[in-house]
Amino acid sequence: MYTSLDAGRTWTDVFANGMTVDTNGVPYSETASIHWLGSIEFDPFDPKSVWAISGNGLYKTSNIDAPNSVWKFDVHGIEESATFAVESIPGGPLVSIIGDYDGFIQNDPSEYVQRHMPAMGTTTGLAIAAQAPHVMARVGDELYTSTDMGSSWSKAPSKMATRGNLALSADGFVLLHSPENSTTTYRSTDFGANWTAVAGLAVNNARPVADPVNPDKFYVYERDTGKLMVSTDGGVSFSLRTPLPAWGSNLLRAAPGREGDLWACMDSKGLFHSTDSGTTFSQVPSVASCTVMGLGKEAPAATYPTLYMWGAVGATRGLLRSIDQGASWDRVNDDAHQYGGSHGDWVTGDMNTYGTVYMSTNGRGIAYGKIDPAGDVQVVPQVYVPPPVTRNECTYVVTSNWWGGGIAVVSITNKGTDVISGWTVNWTYADKSTVPSFWGANVTGTTPTFSATNLDEDWSRNIWPGQTVSFGIVFGNEATENPVSTPVVTGDVCK
Repeated sequence: MYTSLDAGRTWTDVFANGMTVDTNGVPYSETASIHWLGSIEFDPFDPKSVWAISGNGLYKTSNIDAPNSVWKFDVHGIEESATFAVESIPGGPLVSIIGDYDGFIQNDPSEYVQRHMPAMGTTTGLAIAAQAPHVMARVGDELYTSTDMGSSWSKAPSKMATRGNLALSADGFVLLHSPENSTTTYRSTDFGANWTAVAGLAVNNARPVADPVNPDKFYVYERDTGKLMVSTDGGVSFSLRTPLPAWGSNLLRAAPGREGDLWACMDSKGLFHSTDSGTTFSQVPSVASCTVMGLGKEAPAATYPTLYMWGAVGATRGLLRSIDQGASWDRVNDDAHQYGGSHGDWVTGDMNTYGTVYMSTNGRGIAYGKIDPAGDVQVVPQVYVPPPVTRNECTYVVTSNWWGGGIAVVSITNKGTDVISGWTVNWTYADKSTVPSFWGANVTGTTPTFSATNLDEDWSRNIWPGQTVSFGIVFGNEATENPVSTPVVTGDVCK
Protein backbone atom coordinates (compact mmCIF):
# COMPACT_ATOMS: atom_id res chain seq x y z
CA MET A 1 0.00 0.00 0.00
CA TYR A 2 1.39 3.37 -1.01
CA THR A 3 0.31 6.94 -0.29
CA SER A 4 1.08 10.19 -2.08
CA LEU A 5 0.77 13.75 -0.74
CA ASP A 6 1.82 15.50 -3.99
CA ALA A 7 -0.73 14.34 -6.55
CA GLY A 8 1.17 11.17 -7.33
CA ARG A 9 4.62 12.62 -8.04
CA THR A 10 6.18 10.67 -5.14
CA TRP A 11 4.96 7.73 -3.11
CA THR A 12 5.54 6.36 0.41
CA ASP A 13 5.35 2.67 1.31
CA VAL A 14 2.88 2.58 4.20
CA PHE A 15 4.28 -0.67 5.55
CA ALA A 16 7.99 0.07 5.05
CA ASN A 17 8.50 0.32 8.82
CA GLY A 18 6.08 -2.48 9.61
CA MET A 19 2.53 -2.31 10.90
CA THR A 20 0.57 -3.43 13.97
CA VAL A 21 -2.68 -5.38 13.95
CA ASP A 22 -5.31 -4.76 16.61
CA THR A 23 -7.36 -8.01 16.64
CA ASN A 24 -10.28 -6.13 18.21
CA GLY A 25 -11.17 -9.17 20.33
CA VAL A 26 -11.40 -11.54 17.35
CA PRO A 27 -9.11 -14.50 18.17
CA TYR A 28 -9.04 -16.01 14.68
CA SER A 29 -7.35 -12.87 13.34
CA GLU A 30 -4.35 -13.24 15.67
CA THR A 31 -2.31 -15.15 13.10
CA ALA A 32 -3.45 -13.12 10.07
CA SER A 33 -2.85 -9.72 8.56
CA ILE A 34 -3.93 -7.70 5.54
CA HIS A 35 -3.73 -9.85 2.40
CA TRP A 36 -5.36 -9.99 -1.02
CA LEU A 37 -5.74 -6.22 -0.66
CA GLY A 38 -8.60 -5.33 -2.97
CA SER A 39 -9.72 -1.79 -2.18
CA ILE A 40 -8.80 1.27 -0.09
CA GLU A 41 -11.30 3.87 1.14
CA PHE A 42 -10.51 7.20 2.81
CA ASP A 43 -12.83 8.70 5.39
CA PRO A 44 -14.11 11.78 3.51
CA PHE A 45 -14.05 13.77 6.76
CA ASP A 46 -10.64 12.58 8.00
CA PRO A 47 -7.92 11.85 5.42
CA LYS A 48 -5.82 10.00 7.97
CA SER A 49 -8.56 7.40 8.57
CA VAL A 50 -8.53 4.59 6.00
CA TRP A 51 -10.32 1.27 5.51
CA ALA A 52 -8.67 -1.59 3.63
CA ILE A 53 -10.50 -4.64 2.29
CA SER A 54 -8.56 -7.85 2.96
CA GLY A 55 -9.15 -11.47 2.06
CA ASN A 56 -10.28 -12.11 5.63
CA GLY A 57 -12.34 -9.01 6.32
CA LEU A 58 -11.97 -5.27 6.89
CA TYR A 59 -9.10 -3.36 8.55
CA LYS A 60 -9.12 0.30 9.61
CA THR A 61 -6.40 2.68 10.70
CA SER A 62 -6.91 6.11 12.29
CA ASN A 63 -3.50 7.38 11.13
CA ILE A 64 -2.23 6.04 7.83
CA ASP A 65 0.68 8.51 7.93
CA ALA A 66 2.11 7.12 11.18
CA PRO A 67 5.61 5.56 10.90
CA ASN A 68 4.10 2.31 12.19
CA SER A 69 0.36 2.38 11.53
CA VAL A 70 -2.08 0.43 13.68
CA TRP A 71 -4.80 -1.46 11.81
CA LYS A 72 -7.89 -2.66 13.68
CA PHE A 73 -9.68 -5.78 12.48
CA ASP A 74 -12.97 -3.95 12.00
CA VAL A 75 -15.41 -6.77 11.33
CA HIS A 76 -18.67 -8.00 12.75
CA GLY A 77 -20.26 -10.85 10.86
CA ILE A 78 -18.66 -10.06 7.50
CA GLU A 79 -17.37 -13.30 6.03
CA GLU A 80 -15.89 -14.55 2.79
CA SER A 81 -15.58 -18.22 3.64
CA ALA A 82 -17.05 -21.37 2.20
CA THR A 83 -18.49 -23.58 4.92
CA PHE A 84 -18.35 -27.35 4.73
CA ALA A 85 -20.25 -28.58 7.80
CA VAL A 86 -21.89 -27.53 11.05
CA GLU A 87 -22.91 -29.92 13.82
CA SER A 88 -24.91 -28.98 16.91
CA ILE A 89 -24.20 -31.32 19.84
CA PRO A 90 -27.15 -32.05 22.16
CA GLY A 91 -26.18 -30.52 25.48
CA GLY A 92 -22.98 -29.22 23.91
CA PRO A 93 -21.58 -26.57 21.58
CA LEU A 94 -21.87 -25.78 17.90
CA VAL A 95 -18.97 -27.15 15.84
CA SER A 96 -18.14 -25.83 12.37
CA ILE A 97 -15.54 -26.33 9.67
CA ILE A 98 -14.84 -23.73 6.98
CA GLY A 99 -12.41 -22.77 4.27
CA ASP A 100 -9.15 -20.96 5.10
CA TYR A 101 -9.79 -20.64 8.86
CA ASP A 102 -10.43 -24.23 10.01
CA GLY A 103 -13.66 -23.61 11.92
CA PHE A 104 -14.85 -23.01 15.45
CA ILE A 105 -16.47 -24.42 18.57
CA GLN A 106 -19.09 -21.99 19.86
CA ASN A 107 -21.55 -21.99 22.72
CA ASP A 108 -23.04 -18.83 21.23
CA PRO A 109 -22.84 -18.30 17.46
CA SER A 110 -22.92 -14.51 17.95
CA GLU A 111 -19.65 -14.48 19.92
CA TYR A 112 -16.08 -14.63 18.60
CA VAL A 113 -14.08 -17.66 19.68
CA GLN A 114 -10.73 -19.28 18.98
CA ARG A 115 -10.48 -21.23 15.74
CA HIS A 116 -9.57 -24.92 15.79
CA MET A 117 -5.96 -25.36 16.82
CA PRO A 118 -3.56 -26.56 15.51
CA ALA A 119 -4.63 -24.64 12.43
CA MET A 120 -4.35 -26.10 8.94
CA GLY A 121 -6.53 -23.69 6.93
CA THR A 122 -9.28 -25.20 4.81
CA THR A 123 -11.02 -28.04 6.65
CA THR A 124 -13.40 -30.14 4.54
CA GLY A 125 -14.51 -33.04 6.74
CA LEU A 126 -15.95 -33.23 10.26
CA ALA A 127 -17.18 -36.20 12.29
CA ILE A 128 -18.61 -36.39 15.81
CA ALA A 129 -19.47 -39.67 17.56
CA ALA A 130 -23.21 -39.53 18.28
CA GLN A 131 -23.10 -41.58 21.50
CA ALA A 132 -19.70 -40.22 22.59
CA PRO A 133 -19.65 -36.59 21.35
CA HIS A 134 -16.38 -35.84 23.11
CA VAL A 135 -14.78 -37.84 20.29
CA MET A 136 -14.31 -35.79 17.11
CA ALA A 137 -12.25 -35.78 13.94
CA ARG A 138 -11.56 -33.18 11.26
CA VAL A 139 -9.61 -33.35 8.03
CA GLY A 140 -8.03 -30.97 5.54
CA ASP A 141 -4.44 -31.17 4.45
CA GLU A 142 -3.94 -32.97 7.78
CA LEU A 143 -6.17 -35.16 9.94
CA TYR A 144 -6.79 -34.34 13.60
CA THR A 145 -8.76 -36.12 16.33
CA SER A 146 -10.05 -34.94 19.70
CA THR A 147 -11.27 -36.76 22.81
CA ASP A 148 -12.29 -33.64 24.77
CA MET A 149 -14.97 -32.14 22.51
CA GLY A 150 -12.51 -30.09 20.53
CA SER A 151 -10.69 -28.37 23.40
CA SER A 152 -7.51 -29.93 22.05
CA TRP A 153 -6.62 -31.78 18.86
CA SER A 154 -4.01 -34.44 18.11
CA LYS A 155 -2.55 -35.00 14.67
CA ALA A 156 -3.22 -38.49 13.34
CA PRO A 157 -0.06 -40.65 13.15
CA SER A 158 -0.76 -41.31 9.47
CA LYS A 159 -3.22 -40.58 6.68
CA MET A 160 -3.81 -42.17 3.30
CA ALA A 161 -4.61 -38.89 1.51
CA THR A 162 -5.94 -35.41 2.22
CA ARG A 163 -9.24 -33.56 2.53
CA GLY A 164 -12.54 -35.23 1.70
CA ASN A 165 -15.14 -36.51 4.19
CA LEU A 166 -15.14 -38.31 7.55
CA ALA A 167 -17.52 -40.40 9.67
CA LEU A 168 -17.18 -41.71 13.22
CA SER A 169 -19.17 -44.68 14.47
CA ALA A 170 -21.73 -43.94 17.18
CA ASP A 171 -19.31 -45.09 19.88
CA GLY A 172 -16.32 -43.25 18.39
CA PHE A 173 -14.33 -46.43 17.81
CA VAL A 174 -14.33 -46.55 13.98
CA LEU A 175 -13.15 -43.66 11.81
CA LEU A 176 -13.87 -43.65 8.06
CA HIS A 177 -12.05 -41.29 5.69
CA SER A 178 -13.06 -40.77 2.07
CA PRO A 179 -10.27 -38.60 0.62
CA GLU A 180 -10.94 -35.92 -1.95
CA ASN A 181 -11.34 -37.26 -5.52
CA SER A 182 -10.77 -40.84 -4.43
CA THR A 183 -12.93 -43.92 -4.97
CA THR A 184 -11.38 -45.64 -1.94
CA THR A 185 -12.64 -45.10 1.60
CA TYR A 186 -10.28 -46.00 4.45
CA ARG A 187 -11.04 -47.35 7.92
CA SER A 188 -9.11 -46.90 11.17
CA THR A 189 -9.83 -48.11 14.71
CA ASP A 190 -6.83 -46.39 16.35
CA PHE A 191 -7.32 -42.72 15.41
CA GLY A 192 -5.26 -43.00 12.25
CA ALA A 193 -2.30 -45.08 13.34
CA ASN A 194 -3.33 -47.81 10.89
CA TRP A 195 -5.70 -47.88 7.91
CA THR A 196 -7.41 -50.52 5.77
CA ALA A 197 -9.39 -50.04 2.57
CA VAL A 198 -13.17 -50.45 2.88
CA ALA A 199 -14.58 -53.24 0.72
CA GLY A 200 -17.59 -53.02 -1.59
CA LEU A 201 -17.83 -49.23 -1.81
CA ALA A 202 -15.78 -47.72 -4.68
CA VAL A 203 -17.69 -44.40 -4.60
CA ASN A 204 -15.85 -41.28 -5.71
CA ASN A 205 -15.89 -38.56 -3.03
CA ALA A 206 -18.08 -40.76 -0.82
CA ARG A 207 -19.80 -39.03 2.08
CA PRO A 208 -20.23 -41.71 4.76
CA VAL A 209 -22.81 -41.16 7.48
CA ALA A 210 -22.77 -43.10 10.74
CA ASP A 211 -25.90 -44.51 12.30
CA PRO A 212 -26.47 -42.48 15.50
CA VAL A 213 -27.29 -45.55 17.61
CA ASN A 214 -25.77 -48.70 16.13
CA PRO A 215 -21.96 -48.42 15.91
CA ASP A 216 -21.84 -51.17 13.29
CA LYS A 217 -23.86 -49.23 10.71
CA PHE A 218 -22.74 -46.68 8.13
CA TYR A 219 -24.54 -45.34 5.05
CA VAL A 220 -23.30 -43.92 1.73
CA TYR A 221 -25.41 -42.52 -1.13
CA GLU A 222 -23.82 -42.43 -4.60
CA ARG A 223 -25.52 -39.55 -6.36
CA ASP A 224 -24.35 -40.49 -9.89
CA THR A 225 -26.22 -43.79 -9.80
CA GLY A 226 -28.67 -43.48 -6.90
CA LYS A 227 -27.13 -46.47 -5.11
CA LEU A 228 -27.59 -46.61 -1.35
CA MET A 229 -24.72 -48.55 0.22
CA VAL A 230 -24.95 -49.80 3.81
CA SER A 231 -22.37 -51.31 6.15
CA THR A 232 -23.44 -53.52 9.05
CA ASP A 233 -19.95 -54.61 10.11
CA GLY A 234 -18.54 -51.35 11.40
CA GLY A 235 -17.44 -50.02 8.02
CA VAL A 236 -15.38 -53.05 7.01
CA SER A 237 -17.56 -53.55 3.93
CA PHE A 238 -20.65 -52.11 2.24
CA SER A 239 -23.47 -53.71 0.26
CA LEU A 240 -26.28 -52.36 -1.88
CA ARG A 241 -29.70 -51.59 -0.40
CA THR A 242 -32.81 -50.22 -2.11
CA PRO A 243 -31.70 -47.71 -4.76
CA LEU A 244 -32.84 -44.09 -4.62
CA PRO A 245 -33.23 -41.64 -7.51
CA ALA A 246 -29.94 -40.40 -8.91
CA TRP A 247 -28.56 -36.86 -8.59
CA GLY A 248 -29.84 -36.07 -5.14
CA SER A 249 -27.83 -34.56 -2.30
CA ASN A 250 -25.05 -36.92 -1.22
CA LEU A 251 -25.51 -35.76 2.38
CA LEU A 252 -27.84 -38.29 3.99
CA ARG A 253 -29.28 -37.27 7.35
CA ALA A 254 -29.77 -39.67 10.26
CA ALA A 255 -32.33 -38.77 12.92
CA PRO A 256 -30.57 -38.53 16.31
CA GLY A 257 -31.31 -41.28 18.80
CA ARG A 258 -33.05 -43.52 16.25
CA GLU A 259 -31.42 -46.49 14.59
CA GLY A 260 -31.92 -46.74 10.84
CA ASP A 261 -33.96 -43.52 10.58
CA LEU A 262 -32.69 -41.81 7.40
CA TRP A 263 -33.68 -38.80 5.33
CA ALA A 264 -32.58 -38.27 1.72
CA CYS A 265 -32.99 -35.10 -0.37
CA MET A 266 -33.50 -36.04 -4.00
CA ASP A 267 -33.70 -32.61 -5.66
CA SER A 268 -36.67 -32.49 -8.07
CA LYS A 269 -37.73 -36.00 -6.98
CA GLY A 270 -38.46 -34.68 -3.46
CA LEU A 271 -37.72 -35.92 0.06
CA PHE A 272 -37.47 -39.62 1.04
CA HIS A 273 -37.61 -41.24 4.48
CA SER A 274 -36.55 -44.68 5.74
CA THR A 275 -37.01 -46.21 9.18
CA ASP A 276 -35.38 -49.57 8.40
CA SER A 277 -31.79 -48.54 7.59
CA GLY A 278 -32.52 -47.96 3.92
CA THR A 279 -34.20 -51.27 3.13
CA THR A 280 -37.27 -49.31 2.06
CA PHE A 281 -37.96 -45.60 1.54
CA SER A 282 -41.22 -43.67 1.42
CA GLN A 283 -41.57 -40.38 -0.40
CA VAL A 284 -42.89 -37.38 1.53
CA PRO A 285 -45.89 -36.41 -0.63
CA SER A 286 -45.95 -32.71 0.29
CA VAL A 287 -42.42 -31.92 -0.95
CA ALA A 288 -42.07 -30.85 -4.58
CA SER A 289 -38.27 -30.60 -4.44
CA CYS A 290 -35.53 -30.85 -1.83
CA THR A 291 -31.99 -29.51 -2.27
CA VAL A 292 -30.61 -29.95 1.27
CA MET A 293 -32.13 -30.78 4.64
CA GLY A 294 -31.19 -31.30 8.27
CA LEU A 295 -32.68 -31.94 11.69
CA GLY A 296 -32.88 -29.94 14.91
CA LYS A 297 -34.41 -29.96 18.36
CA GLU A 298 -38.05 -31.05 18.46
CA ALA A 299 -40.79 -28.47 18.94
CA PRO A 300 -42.48 -28.14 22.35
CA ALA A 301 -44.76 -31.17 22.89
CA ALA A 302 -43.34 -32.88 19.78
CA THR A 303 -41.58 -36.23 20.04
CA TYR A 304 -39.63 -36.20 16.76
CA PRO A 305 -36.81 -33.85 15.71
CA THR A 306 -37.68 -30.81 13.62
CA LEU A 307 -36.99 -31.02 9.89
CA TYR A 308 -35.40 -28.09 8.06
CA MET A 309 -35.23 -28.05 4.28
CA TRP A 310 -34.20 -25.78 1.47
CA GLY A 311 -36.73 -26.85 -1.10
CA ALA A 312 -40.27 -26.38 -2.31
CA VAL A 313 -43.75 -27.27 -1.11
CA GLY A 314 -46.16 -26.64 -3.93
CA ALA A 315 -45.06 -23.47 -5.71
CA THR A 316 -43.33 -22.01 -2.63
CA ARG A 317 -39.56 -22.32 -2.49
CA GLY A 318 -37.38 -21.32 0.43
CA LEU A 319 -36.14 -22.41 3.84
CA LEU A 320 -38.90 -24.57 5.31
CA ARG A 321 -39.54 -26.15 8.71
CA SER A 322 -41.67 -29.14 9.67
CA ILE A 323 -42.43 -30.31 13.22
CA ASP A 324 -44.49 -33.35 12.13
CA GLN A 325 -42.08 -35.38 9.96
CA GLY A 326 -42.98 -33.55 6.77
CA ALA A 327 -46.77 -33.72 6.99
CA SER A 328 -46.92 -29.90 7.06
CA TRP A 329 -44.37 -27.14 6.49
CA ASP A 330 -43.81 -23.48 7.39
CA ARG A 331 -41.59 -21.17 5.38
CA VAL A 332 -39.25 -19.49 7.88
CA ASN A 333 -37.31 -17.16 5.60
CA ASP A 334 -38.53 -14.58 3.11
CA ASP A 335 -37.36 -13.24 -0.22
CA ALA A 336 -35.04 -10.75 1.51
CA HIS A 337 -33.24 -13.48 3.48
CA GLN A 338 -32.02 -16.13 1.05
CA TYR A 339 -28.18 -16.00 1.32
CA GLY A 340 -27.54 -17.97 -1.85
CA GLY A 341 -30.31 -20.43 -1.09
CA SER A 342 -30.07 -23.75 -2.83
CA HIS A 343 -26.47 -23.13 -3.90
CA GLY A 344 -25.41 -23.95 -0.35
CA ASP A 345 -24.25 -27.41 0.62
CA TRP A 346 -26.12 -28.02 3.86
CA VAL A 347 -28.86 -26.97 6.28
CA THR A 348 -29.12 -28.12 9.89
CA GLY A 349 -31.03 -27.27 13.03
CA ASP A 350 -29.77 -26.51 16.51
CA MET A 351 -30.14 -29.56 18.77
CA ASN A 352 -30.54 -27.43 21.93
CA THR A 353 -32.82 -24.59 20.88
CA TYR A 354 -36.02 -25.23 18.95
CA GLY A 355 -36.41 -23.00 15.92
CA THR A 356 -32.75 -22.10 15.43
CA VAL A 357 -31.44 -23.17 12.03
CA TYR A 358 -28.06 -22.85 10.29
CA MET A 359 -27.35 -22.84 6.56
CA SER A 360 -24.35 -22.56 4.27
CA THR A 361 -24.26 -19.60 1.92
CA ASN A 362 -21.91 -20.62 -0.89
CA GLY A 363 -19.13 -18.26 0.17
CA ARG A 364 -20.77 -15.89 2.66
CA GLY A 365 -20.04 -17.79 5.84
CA ILE A 366 -22.69 -19.41 8.04
CA ALA A 367 -26.10 -17.77 8.22
CA TYR A 368 -28.43 -18.63 11.05
CA GLY A 369 -31.98 -17.76 11.93
CA LYS A 370 -34.03 -18.18 15.07
CA ILE A 371 -37.61 -17.63 16.12
CA ASP A 372 -38.16 -13.87 16.23
CA PRO A 373 -40.49 -12.80 19.03
CA ALA A 374 -41.14 -9.54 17.16
CA GLY A 375 -42.21 -11.47 14.07
CA ASP A 376 -39.99 -9.45 11.71
CA VAL A 377 -39.73 -12.48 9.45
CA GLN A 378 -43.20 -13.89 8.98
CA VAL A 379 -43.59 -17.63 9.33
CA VAL A 380 -45.79 -18.70 6.45
CA PRO A 381 -47.66 -22.03 6.69
CA GLN A 382 -47.59 -23.92 3.41
CA VAL A 383 -50.81 -25.61 2.41
CA TYR A 384 -50.12 -28.83 0.57
CA VAL A 385 -52.55 -29.51 -2.27
CA PRO A 386 -52.15 -33.07 -3.61
CA PRO A 387 -51.56 -33.12 -7.35
CA PRO A 388 -54.41 -34.44 -9.49
CA VAL A 389 -54.44 -38.19 -9.81
CA THR A 390 -52.79 -39.23 -13.05
CA ARG A 391 -54.29 -42.31 -14.67
CA ASN A 392 -52.21 -44.60 -16.80
CA GLU A 393 -53.50 -44.74 -20.35
CA CYS A 394 -54.87 -47.96 -21.91
CA THR A 395 -56.06 -47.77 -25.52
CA TYR A 396 -57.51 -50.09 -28.15
CA VAL A 397 -56.88 -48.81 -31.70
CA VAL A 398 -58.03 -50.53 -34.90
CA THR A 399 -55.20 -50.18 -37.40
CA SER A 400 -56.84 -52.00 -40.33
CA ASN A 401 -60.03 -53.88 -41.09
CA TRP A 402 -61.65 -55.99 -43.78
CA TRP A 403 -64.86 -57.94 -44.33
CA GLY A 404 -65.34 -60.08 -41.23
CA GLY A 405 -62.32 -58.88 -39.22
CA GLY A 406 -59.33 -56.61 -38.69
CA ILE A 407 -56.20 -55.83 -36.68
CA ALA A 408 -56.07 -53.84 -33.44
CA VAL A 409 -53.20 -52.64 -31.22
CA VAL A 410 -53.65 -52.40 -27.45
CA SER A 411 -51.24 -49.98 -25.74
CA ILE A 412 -50.45 -49.29 -22.06
CA THR A 413 -48.69 -46.00 -21.19
CA ASN A 414 -47.17 -45.51 -17.73
CA LYS A 415 -48.00 -41.95 -16.66
CA GLY A 416 -46.93 -42.44 -13.06
CA THR A 417 -43.56 -42.16 -11.31
CA ASP A 418 -42.99 -45.84 -10.47
CA VAL A 419 -42.12 -48.78 -12.67
CA ILE A 420 -45.05 -51.08 -13.55
CA SER A 421 -43.81 -54.63 -13.13
CA GLY A 422 -46.33 -57.08 -14.51
CA TRP A 423 -49.77 -56.24 -15.87
CA THR A 424 -53.13 -57.62 -17.03
CA VAL A 425 -55.78 -55.87 -19.11
CA ASN A 426 -59.33 -56.83 -20.10
CA TRP A 427 -61.82 -55.81 -22.76
CA THR A 428 -65.32 -56.85 -23.82
CA TYR A 429 -66.72 -56.58 -27.33
CA ALA A 430 -70.21 -55.26 -27.89
CA ASP A 431 -70.68 -57.82 -30.67
CA LYS A 432 -69.55 -61.44 -31.06
CA SER A 433 -65.98 -60.71 -32.13
CA THR A 434 -63.32 -63.35 -31.59
CA VAL A 435 -59.52 -63.17 -31.24
CA PRO A 436 -58.07 -65.95 -33.39
CA SER A 437 -54.44 -64.75 -33.13
CA PHE A 438 -52.26 -62.27 -31.23
CA TRP A 439 -48.63 -61.26 -30.61
CA GLY A 440 -46.67 -59.39 -27.93
CA ALA A 441 -48.79 -60.67 -25.02
CA ASN A 442 -50.59 -63.74 -23.71
CA VAL A 443 -54.28 -63.44 -24.66
CA THR A 444 -56.97 -65.67 -23.17
CA GLY A 445 -60.78 -65.64 -22.95
CA THR A 446 -63.94 -66.43 -24.89
CA THR A 447 -66.31 -64.24 -26.81
CA PRO A 448 -67.07 -61.51 -25.96
CA THR A 449 -64.55 -60.94 -23.05
CA PHE A 450 -60.79 -61.34 -23.35
CA SER A 451 -57.72 -60.76 -21.14
CA ALA A 452 -54.08 -60.15 -21.91
CA THR A 453 -51.05 -60.48 -19.64
CA ASN A 454 -47.45 -59.54 -20.17
CA LEU A 455 -44.84 -61.88 -21.56
CA ASP A 456 -41.98 -62.92 -19.28
CA GLU A 457 -39.45 -60.76 -21.10
CA ASP A 458 -38.45 -57.52 -19.36
CA TRP A 459 -39.51 -55.35 -22.30
CA SER A 460 -43.06 -56.64 -21.92
CA ARG A 461 -43.29 -57.03 -18.15
CA ASN A 462 -41.68 -53.74 -17.04
CA ILE A 463 -43.17 -50.40 -18.13
CA TRP A 464 -41.03 -47.46 -16.98
CA PRO A 465 -42.49 -44.00 -16.29
CA GLY A 466 -43.35 -42.39 -19.61
CA GLN A 467 -42.92 -45.66 -21.53
CA THR A 468 -45.57 -47.42 -23.63
CA VAL A 469 -45.87 -51.18 -24.18
CA SER A 470 -48.13 -52.50 -26.96
CA PHE A 471 -49.38 -55.82 -28.28
CA GLY A 472 -51.42 -56.74 -31.35
CA ILE A 473 -54.47 -58.90 -32.05
CA VAL A 474 -56.40 -60.12 -35.03
CA PHE A 475 -60.15 -59.93 -34.35
CA GLY A 476 -62.94 -61.43 -36.44
CA ASN A 477 -66.71 -61.52 -36.71
CA GLU A 478 -68.03 -63.04 -39.96
CA ALA A 479 -71.56 -62.01 -39.04
CA THR A 480 -70.59 -58.39 -39.58
CA GLU A 481 -69.65 -57.24 -43.05
CA ASN A 482 -67.23 -54.49 -41.92
CA PRO A 483 -66.59 -54.83 -38.17
CA VAL A 484 -64.73 -52.02 -36.40
CA SER A 485 -64.84 -52.94 -32.72
CA THR A 486 -63.40 -50.41 -30.22
CA PRO A 487 -64.01 -51.75 -26.73
CA VAL A 488 -62.81 -50.04 -23.51
CA VAL A 489 -59.62 -51.54 -22.06
CA THR A 490 -59.72 -51.94 -18.26
CA GLY A 491 -57.57 -53.39 -15.45
CA ASP A 492 -55.58 -52.25 -12.41
CA VAL A 493 -52.73 -51.15 -14.65
CA CYS A 494 -55.08 -48.62 -16.29
CA LYS A 495 -55.76 -46.80 -12.99
